[in-house]
Amino acid sequence: MNAPSPADSAASTRTWPFWIRVGVSVFFGTLAIAVCALWARSYIWRDRVTVVAPLAFDVSGDSVQGRLYLHQRQKGLTKSIWWEVYDVARYPTSSRYNNALGLGWNDWLICLPYWFLGLVAIALATVPFVIHRFSLRALLIAVTLVAVVLGVATWAGR
Repeated sequence: MNAPSPADSAASTRTWPFWIRVGVSVFFGTLAIAVCALWARSYIWRDRVTVVAPLAFDVSGDSVQGRLYLHQRQKGLTKSIWWEVYDVARYPTSSRYNNALGLGWNDWLICLPYWFLGLVAIALATVPFVIHRFSLRALLIAVTLVAVVLGVATWAGR
């Protein structure tokens, strides 16, 4: 009978128990479904959630026309947290970030399309079931793909 090698025992101690992997996948899968629901809602209603932070600025998030806008607002608001709902037709959004990918940012604002958030949630739901052994070749391919995606996002943002 062969004894397990140190590499096999080290790999088995790094894996998560099955119930934790399923729990993480269910959480991010549910998050992906919620993102899809907010995506559909954003074409009818404009939602704004504002949180008064103890910092110099308040943080606000707008959900409108398939995008999530996160931005800082000037301090001076009285409520700590509130949620406002507007009709999209009455309060249209700026077409400033209507590029190919829908991504955008500046000093005070980050614009993320819901399709991007959904893909991130789905990717995070599948992470616990990915094989944990990677070769150097797989690492180089992954880094190259990330560089290509970031390059396309930068090119589309101009």
